[in-house]
Amino acid sequence: MERHLLVAVGTHPSAASGLQFVSDFITSKDNIRLSLLTIYSAYNEGGPVSPTAHIAKKKGLAVLEEVRKALEEKGFEHKKIALRCTEMQGTRAHTLIHEINQGQFDAVVLGHRERILSLEDFLDTSVCTELLKASNKDHIPPFWLCRHLPENKKGVLLCTDGSDPSLRIADHVGNMMLEIPGHDVKVLHIADPTKEDLPDARSVVQKTVDKLTATGLDQSRISSKILERVGAAGVILEEAAQGNFAIVAMGTAGAGQKIFSKLFTGSVARKVFNELTNTVLWASF
Repeated sequence: MERHLLVAVGTHPSAASGLQFVSDFITSKDNIRLSLLTIYSAYNEGGPVSPTAHIAKKKGLAVLEEVRKALEEKGFEHKKIALRCTEMQGTRAHTLIHEINQGQFDAVVLGHRERILSLEDFLDTSVCTELLKASNKDHIPPFWLCRHLPENKKGVLLCTDGSDPSLRIADHVGNMMLEIPGHDVKVLHIADPTKEDLPDARSVVQKTVDKLTATGLDQSRISSKILERVGAAGVILEEAAQGNFAIVAMGTAGAGQKIFSKLFTGSVARKVFNELTNTVLWASF
């Protein structure tokens, strides 16, 4: 099945970690379709329409053409790379959601220093809230939040708590790993021994594994680990470092949290996001 990625492109694509990840990590490119998105402003800061708006659009298209050529050299098909140079409408978050709603995307790819919507924007509760409330879908696609990825990194650490977002990211991981052979998935569940009324750990892990295998991912590529520890974020960071994982995948709103009031703010995902280095974060809402 074809996978469609919306990839944010900034003004300096040669330094874009999102593009680097897509071109280097996805080794099987036949079933991958890309939409390259850059956003330009037609207005001066706090003022009227800029007389150079058409120049900004022209520059944006030139950057996208440059990126498409580079991706073709990496093995992506020309006919499967679409260019989207879009005028900003309101805020960047709103513009991005508008673009997401124009198509059926399997993931949205953001680099560490993209101008469209930086990783740091995900620490802003108001931005996260706008992303979700502006969407006309049941949920927006997972985001790939990319930083520089060393070549020796391998595999996915899939963190699960049995919540809907964590099961959605499990389904996403399974589908994407079909296109990325050579990388396995470790399912991690952390049970806090100080909390009461926790779900059965084995049941949570099994539900997650079932999501993975339902996509067609072979059982031989899946392992699991259950830990009874306090401080889930620290444990995830520790496991990610020890296992030298390329990707940490997780839901950003656990069971019982109000998704519109907070995503990363005060959550396990926020701490992981802040402290994760040289690893890509796949986040599902």
